[in-house]
Amino acid sequence: MKKSKRRGMDLVRSEVLKRDTPVPASKRHAPDTPAKGELARIQTKKVMRSKDGRVISLTPDRMAVWLVQLEPVNQIVLEGQLDEEGYDVEAFGLLQDLPQALREAERPPKLVIVQGQAVGQQTPFFCKQVLPLLQQHEIECVLNGLREGQEELYRTWYKGHFTRGQELEDVVRCVKKVIGPGLKR
Repeated sequence: MKKSKRRGMDLVRSEVLKRDTPVPASKRHAPDTPAKGELARIQTKKVMRSKDGRVISLTPDRMAVWLVQLEPVNQIVLEGQLDEEGYDVEAFGLLQDLPQALREAERPPKLVIVQGQAVGQQTPFFCKQVLPLLQQHEIECVLNGLREGQEELYRTWYKGHFTRGQELEDVVRCVKKVIGPGLKR
């Protein structure tokens, strides 16, 4: 028995008809369907091997970056750059809010970027409350915008990552180095 060669064309034609058929206005903007960008974000996935050889799939929520108490202009620009690279970025206003947010987070972030001046002004709080939580959840931390003298001083008690000055490209490079390349859309 011989199969028809036209069957494949019929399937293609039916798919084209489905695609070209107009969608009713009532179903076009249904409130329960996610936005197009959100759907693309959900469906974006990257598969790679971990250090121990296991295959893991990464989605933007697994590559979350939290920005804590950064200068407003830097925060806005950095959010845009990291989001463009494919990271899930969330900003927090104050360092004091971070411990509570970490406790309540459904999925903790992969990386936290904190303004170095905020840590300098609240060193005991950072050492006693924030660092233990970050270590408990195995979250990497980057102190941003340190000067030379500060970095040497912080090295005595902080073993994480540093970025100097306000160069945001350095911060993006550090993020890529710490948690890997983002999921570009």
